[in-house]
Formats: sequence, C-alpha cells, structure tokens
Amino acid sequence: MAKTALDAIDRKILKYLIKNARMPFLEIARECGISGAAIHQRIRKLDDSGVILGSRLIVDPKMMGFDVCAHISITLKDPQLLKQTVEQLKEKGVDAPDLVILQAGVGAFAGGVLGYLVNHYGEKLPKVIIAEPDTVACIFESAKINDGNPHASTGSCETVMAGLNCAEPCLVTYPTLRDYPVAYAACPDFVTEEGMWLLGKPLAGDDKVISGESGAVGMGLLYELTQNPDLAEIKARLGLDEKSVVLLISTEGNTDPDHY
Repeated sequence: MAKTALDAIDRKILKYLIKNARMPFLEIARECGISGAAIHQRIRKLDDSGVILGSRLIVDPKMMGFDVCAHISITLKDPQLLKQTVEQLKEKGVDAPDLVILQAGVGAFAGGVLGYLVNHYGEKLPKVIIAEPDTVACIFESAKINDGNPHASTGSCETVMAGLNCAEPCLVTYPTLRDYPVAYAACPDFVTEEGMWLLGKPLAGDDKVISGESGAVGMGLLYELTQNPDLAEIKARLGLDEKSVVLLISTEGNTDPDHY
C-alpha cells in the first residue's frame, strides 16, 4: 500500500486527535490556523487513506464495579534474549547503542534489563531513559523527590498502558533504576499511541511491529524527543541525531486483535 504524504498540519491534527479523539473540529481548526471546512476535509482524507484506523473510549473501571487491581508478574521466556540482542547489535557493527529507552511499571523489567546492561557495558553504559505513564509514574516521582528512597505514585492511575499501571516501585530493582539512568520520562497516553502507530505503519523498508500500549511508549517517546521542538534542548543534551543508535524493547503484543 502506498504511503500517504503528511504535511505539518496533518501531523498537528493527528497529535490533537491522538490526545483527545473527541476534540471538536473547530477547536482543532483554531489551533492549526485553518478553516473548519479544511479540517473536515483533511480528517476525512486521513480516515479514507487508512492513516486513522479508529478511536477508543477509556472507561473508569470503578464506575463499572471493578474495584480490584491485579498485579501480574512477568518473566522472560528466554533469559538469553538480552545477550542475543547485544550480540546482534555487534554483528551490525554497533559496539553499544547510544540510547536505551526502557518502559517501567514497578520497574522489575526495566531494572532487570538495566542491570544486565550495567554488567555488560560497565563504564561504557549507554544513556538510559526510564519511561512511565504520567498518571502513575512511581519511578519518575521517586527520582524527582531525590532522597534515595522509592516512593508511591500520587497520580490518578488512569492510563491506557495497563501493563505499566503500577503505583509502587519494585524494592529489588529500585537501586539500579535510581543510580544509572540519565533521565526519567512521565508520558501522557498520546505518546504510546503515537508509538503504536509508528511501529504499525513504518517507513518503506522497515519491518512492521505490532505492539500493545505498554510496549510502544519507548517508540513514542523517541519520536517526541526527535520531532517535538519543545524538547530540542533535551534532544541536544542526549546527543540524539540521525546517526544515533537507539535500543527499544516492546514487551507487549496485540492486546485487542478485534480493533487493532
């Protein structure tokens, strides 16, 4: 299928719709500086071309009578995957990535991966960013308090990133997450939705990756870091450019096959 050419206004429209699919078209028009009729035409074109695949509603589980929050532990099926990843990078001529973005709930996965990277790379450890939902960012909030101790999230815990919806850090991995990352990111839901879209509709020649909401936040954050002018200073401090090698690991597949 031929790719749809998107200009700056199309991308701005998509950014608003990803953040709030119910945002009135006239309000989007005002933000974009074009007419309401033009907004309707552009969104219809984005729908017809398949750029917009649909939208979803987020409901309050408590209002539906679901009062219990279940915490699920996930372990790697093959512990050698990280070793294989490092070996594959070396086969491509990459001694070490420039940046690694790891998503975190309690931080067990992120801390385990980061621990391996610390042991493997030592003083040549790549820059690492820990990414969480902004409404339940316990690692981010702990780093912000900066007293050396883990702290529970004070957010609403409402996010599409269900696999990362964890309000308290893992005590086992927290010291690693405290001591080695260069940055922590609290990401709104639209960031991971951007990541899902980018992975699912890649540039020509790139492989398609079907990722769930909890696995795609790293891709969305990378996109924001490289494309959002408001983050240009952070991008520069990270040393990100077109030659940078960035390692992302999606930990979740298709969570909604009927509507993906």
